[in-house]
Amino acid sequence: MYKKLEIGQRIAIERKRLGRTQVDFAELGCVSNGTQISYESGKTSPTADYLLQISSHGADMNFILTGTRSLIAADGRAAYESSRKDGFQTAGQLLAAEIAVMELAEDDAEALLHIARRLSD
Repeated sequence: MYKKLEIGQRIAIERKRLGRTQVDFAELGCVSNGTQISYESGKTSPTADYLLQISSHGADMNFILTGTRSLIAADGRAAYESSRKDGFQTAGQLLAAEIAVMELAEDDAEALLHIARRLSD
């Protein structure tokens, strides 16, 4: 089984999925870079205003708040096809990237990576 990701970790995953730096995301969320780092490290919790701001720039709030991906992105397309800058073209590529940041047991990680590679083909 995998360790449940904290909200700060999920914010970092969304930031990376959108192809943004911490400085970029801080600006989008109307917070300082130090605050962004504090959110991602789990030292402080994000405010509702911050979450609304990054949501308006494509962040998947369902994923950030619950750890479960939305099926439909804010732009109306499937979440893995939305207007990302990260270069992921398939759900499998996105899954592989998310697996890389999870703390999984080795067998679980290998099984999920196998599925992600199959989806990417």
